[in-house]
Amino acid sequence: VVALLAVAIWPLSRSLIDEYQAARQFPLLADFETPFERSRWVNVDQLREETKIVRHGHKSVRVQLSTNKFSGISLFHFPRDWRGYRTLHWSVYNPQETGLVLNSRIHDIHHRKHDMEFSDRYNQQFILEHGWNDLVIPLEKVQTAPKGRTMDMEHIERFGLFVVQQPRAQVIYLDHVYLAQ
Repeated sequence: VVALLAVAIWPLSRSLIDEYQAARQFPLLADFETPFERSRWVNVDQLREETKIVRHGHKSVRVQLSTNKFSGISLFHFPRDWRGYRTLHWSVYNPQETGLVLNSRIHDIHHRKHDMEFSDRYNQQFILEHGWNDLVIPLEKVQTAPKGRTMDMEHIERFGLFVVQQPRAQVIYLDHVYLAQ
């Protein structure tokens, strides 16, 4: 009975531990150094822990991108109040010799009320050169991105990275996602 109870409460325990870690690490959103950080991301099956190609600390994640129309990952579980921060930073390693177009998106909780319209969120493309790319988004641009309203920086809901219909599967490595003042 004790073993069954332990198995039953493990997912909740793991979630609570990671939520505590995320709050304690904030404004660091993901650095992949703690055991449960990958579970903060949607499409976690595309992520694999990496210890050889690392920008910060001892670990990063390998992101497997497919040839689907949209392929990527989204940070979904994180402290949502981004007020008081000026920039969002992250590092991406592109192992390909050619450039890769990486799209980013950020939206708040009100995005659903606006039918998830492209013009109701922040969108930006980055051209990833071979090797490490240290990327920055000014949060002032995020705040003013939605057409006809201001982004609710107290209730950011998602940060996503994706590629659009690649001719072949690709891999990138992600590390050190954080907010700065």
